[in-house]
Amino acid sequence: MNNADSLVLEYLVSRAGFAGHQIEHLRRWWQATAAEETLLGFLQRQGLLSSPSMQIFQQIAGGHLTRGMGFTLLDPHEFLQIRRRLPEVTAASEMDPKATMTLFGSDETAPEMPRLPVSPEPPRIGGFLGKYLLTEWLGKGANGNVFRALHPTLHIPVAIKVLNAGTGHDDHQRLERLKIEARLLARLNHPNIVRVYDFEDHPQYPFLVLEHVNGPSLAELIEQCGRIQPDRVIRLAKQLAEGLAAAHRLGVVHRDIKPANVLLTRTGEVKLADLGLAIMRRIPGSFGGTASGESVSRGGTALYIAPELVTSASPPDERSDMYSLGATLFHALTGRPPFEGSDPWQVIENAVKQAPPCPRRFVPDLPPDLAELVTRMLAKDPLCRPYSFVNLLLEPVFSGTLPPARPIGSGLWTKLMQRWWRRQRRLQSV
Repeated sequence: MNNADSLVLEYLVSRAGFAGHQIEHLRRWWQATAAEETLLGFLQRQGLLSSPSMQIFQQIAGGHLTRGMGFTLLDPHEFLQIRRRLPEVTAASEMDPKATMTLFGSDETAPEMPRLPVSPEPPRIGGFLGKYLLTEWLGKGANGNVFRALHPTLHIPVAIKVLNAGTGHDDHQRLERLKIEARLLARLNHPNIVRVYDFEDHPQYPFLVLEHVNGPSLAELIEQCGRIQPDRVIRLAKQLAEGLAAAHRLGVVHRDIKPANVLLTRTGEVKLADLGLAIMRRIPGSFGGTASGESVSRGGTALYIAPELVTSASPPDERSDMYSLGATLFHALTGRPPFEGSDPWQVIENAVKQAPPCPRRFVPDLPPDLAELVTRMLAKDPLCRPYSFVNLLLEPVFSGTLPPARPIGSGLWTKLMQRWWRRQRRLQSV
């Protein structure tokens, strides 16, 4: 550990109010994800420390700035973000802050930090869930949190989807939904659908072990770029249609296709995630559902849900997924969803009452055949949409020879993620 790393720890304890448990979890997080990397470099790679703050710590370590002067130049919001990414533990600590500083050192006399129990404490970064070491929080959904974790034997990253603890009948329903998702994903062995590795019925926190996709979601890419180039959207749509065609062949209706559930690898591949709302059709009693889908909630996201699912008792089917994919492609091509509103109900009302806009209204230079296809996918009448995803793949838009996808290089990837983190910090500081 170098002088700059020692200064980071000193600041976290003395100025930012970090407790001993939080420092310990930061250490375990660091060690689990960065073999030879400095703490300062690790925090920047995670998007938690800006380049100016790194330079300030290095200036202090080099003797060019006094500690008091340097610490006053640091942005406190950055360290608030670090704390939010760490486990939620008590802010106060009875430990001596000076003793806490030896956690990263070789001092054999340093007091051993107490390890928090895995259960019934909530899953936390640096802790274990089952046999998996949680290394990073990736996001939160309606039913729980998603973590990046390390497989203890294979030493490969995996995604852990954890069902939050709850009580009553709703908790039982959410557990059954997670089991349904595990079974559906186990049957869907397709390169454009996130694979499932395992399901563990943990006593407090049941979880699903999924393939980890080393790239952003389409929602994050849209947030960074505003809109996506048509050739990349065509390639993305083709892969999604192939994955959905495989799902529908098994009778699986996704019901929640949206940019946040479309994951992109650095090599340009597309994977559809989150089948937590998916149902089986045509197979009575499958996985606790019915052929008509009457026993499950209608689900979906307001910006992308098909209007017939809101205005009638029509069960979700392939054409309702077709609408959601069309709304997702519209958002990618134009940088905005097809219908907007002040709240979800206003969005749904606009989607039901207004005609679907043509993407060329917002981006005039779009290829006409692509804009026409997306508009048909958004048709109010399900019968006016492409009949199936197999038929969708036969559209002229997908029949041409596409150039190979340009991988998201490390330089572009770093810029996109840094821009995303800066925007998140600005939003939290307002």
